[in-house]
Amino acid sequence: MATQSTSNWMAGISDNKLLSELSIPGSHDTMTYNSGLVGVKTQNLSLQDQLNKGIRKIDIRVKPQDNLFYLVHGSFSLGMEFGHDVLDVCTAWLNSNPSECIVMTVVTGDNSAEKIFQWYLEGRPTERFYLDDTIPALGAARGKIVLLREFPAASVLGIDSTGKPDNADGSKQLDNGGTLVFQNIYDTGSNYLVGVEQVGNIANAVANNMALAYKDTHPDAWYLNGNVGSNIIPPHDCAIGTIAFTGLNPSAYSHITQYTCVPPSRLGTILLDFFDETFDLVNALIATNGASRYNYDLESGADQVISYDHDSSGKPDHLVCYRPGVGNVAIYRNNHDGTFTCVYWSPGGVAGYDMKGASDRIIGYDYNGTGHLDHLVCYRPGSGNVAICHFNSQNQNFVCDYWSDSGIGGYDVRAASDQITAYDYNGTGHLDHLVCYRPGNGVVWILEKKSDGSFNAVYNSYNSGGGIGGYDMRAASDQITAYDYNGTGHLDHLVCYRPGNGVMWILEKKPDGSFNAVYNSYNSGGGIGG
Repeated sequence: MATQSTSNWMAGISDNKLLSELSIPGSHDTMTYNSGLVGVKTQNLSLQDQLNKGIRKIDIRVKPQDNLFYLVHGSFSLGMEFGHDVLDVCTAWLNSNPSECIVMTVVTGDNSAEKIFQWYLEGRPTERFYLDDTIPALGAARGKIVLLREFPAASVLGIDSTGKPDNADGSKQLDNGGTLVFQNIYDTGSNYLVGVEQVGNIANAVANNMALAYKDTHPDAWYLNGNVGSNIIPPHDCAIGTIAFTGLNPSAYSHITQYTCVPPSRLGTILLDFFDETFDLVNALIATNGASRYNYDLESGADQVISYDHDSSGKPDHLVCYRPGVGNVAIYRNNHDGTFTCVYWSPGGVAGYDMKGASDRIIGYDYNGTGHLDHLVCYRPGSGNVAICHFNSQNQNFVCDYWSDSGIGGYDVRAASDQITAYDYNGTGHLDHLVCYRPGNGVVWILEKKSDGSFNAVYNSYNSGGGIGGYDMRAASDQITAYDYNGTGHLDHLVCYRPGNGVMWILEKKPDGSFNAVYNSYNSGGGIGG
């Protein structure tokens, strides 16, 4: 679906984007990967491997000693030194990946830290560091380490993020413009049952911070979100989860995939523990920046494609490609030169309908009776779930107009065989009615939308002896599609057919609302057209 290299994913993003406008994956306590202590280790991969996997925010905890920085986690030494094990690795990696930047938090409360950090800069290429105190645009940060400073300094030395709230959320106004918005709840306490509940609270706080970042219209508000937990429940269990609770990483993934990748969704900078153990977590976050190539590969046997009027122009000239059971939905615009451009891509369905059911289907529908097939009906046969949504051009996302878990207009959609198709019942040129049918059972309903947004049946096979127009709908393979029989531009006839049996009928609606056959394959030797 989305294709990108995690080693240079920033290459496709505009130079003009502030770092605060991006979704950036980070690692918490980045350098703990060699620790054998359960309460200390938060990462599996080396610093270089983390960068290669897409991490662009690193969290470096240091202890000054003998005028050097040694890496620590709390009171535990990690046996590494800042210059050799962090700065040299980062600068070498940036030499090979100049399109990228690395946001580096350096954390210590020691008053000697400013002098020691300045010493580390001596003899190192100045072009590899961004040390201004304002949030940079990506163009100014490419190829550089961007310092997010968590130690005291008397001079301008990177972006001042001192005063970050401990085990809380909060914000800080920067002196020269911009805001840092922190979510830093992590403590699971000393009681296991309380800790399990607290993991859920952290997950909610992470989701809330993402939602705030997405909604915030201020480009220089930098959301810094900690998707981590520790104490009675160790970091690995908090991140991955146990049989007793869902981990922070799976929870974050489920929230991230609710946001669109095209158009982009700004979700902020999110620190992660053991990110490599949760399938596609970092890729999912990177993808929300919208810089990847979104080619729909059609490699799944479940893939479906329909036409759709995405921009409400009256022309169904867009294609909706979707993968039931996975959640991927992509919409492509025809460029009329033999190419297509992705205008919407989501790994989590549309308008809250997750498309995670293997039986999920989408059809185009004229919900407002305007002659525009600019709504999508999403439904899950056997479940009763039905949603109708449209694309809102102002917020660049889908909005739900109708939602039900008990069918639509009295039709329950509780059978696994149920199908829905749009139909021009009144011959107006508008596909503003829905035909709901159940192959093998003889059930056919036709629904219209009322002025209050609800639906009612204008045709119900229970009242006509089953089926429609004499077509009994008793075979499990039966299908119905709308058809312009008279060449008027109106899909006001129904084709009923039975694959494998040579049966095809074409039905028209009579003035009294009943149906009769204008074509019947029994009278033509079976099938159609000889």
